[in-house]
Amino acid sequence: MEIGFLKDHQDQISAIAKWFHREWGWFYPELTVQDIEDRFRARTHKTVLPLALVALDKSQVIGTVSLKIHDMDTRPQYSPWLASLYVCAHCRVQGVGRVLVDRGIEQAQKLGLDRLYLYTLNHRHIPFYTAGGWSLLEQTVYKNTAAYIVHRKL
Repeated sequence: MEIGFLKDHQDQISAIAKWFHREWGWFYPELTVQDIEDRFRARTHKTVLPLALVALDKSQVIGTVSLKIHDMDTRPQYSPWLASLYVCAHCRVQGVGRVLVDRGIEQAQKLGLDRLYLYTLNHRHIPFYTAGGWSLLEQTVYKNTAAYIVHRKL
């Protein structure tokens, strides 16, 4: 497995957008696949936010994670965010997500960031994050759905 910048693998944006639409379209019904592609195209940076990393297996994208200035419009006081973690279904529970999160943290540190936030809609994911040094900050409701915000000092 290789981790790279989305900037260097822009041909993968369409596949990533389709994943996101399939996985979270229910949560973002206002977004089309094209809208999601546009959002990922805006993350094609290496040294400024927003940026995205991708996990590749034999040049095929198998996962992604992003660093963003804002991710939850109801919590503008929290910034920056590790966001959009996704691993394709057939590669889950193989450590790909952990590597993507760790590389996201490393990239944030290289950019001089001292803290990251993220939210998950699934409370069962909290142990994954706390095992990596994240702490639960709050439980809230976001877009009529339970959400859990965690943070990590870098």
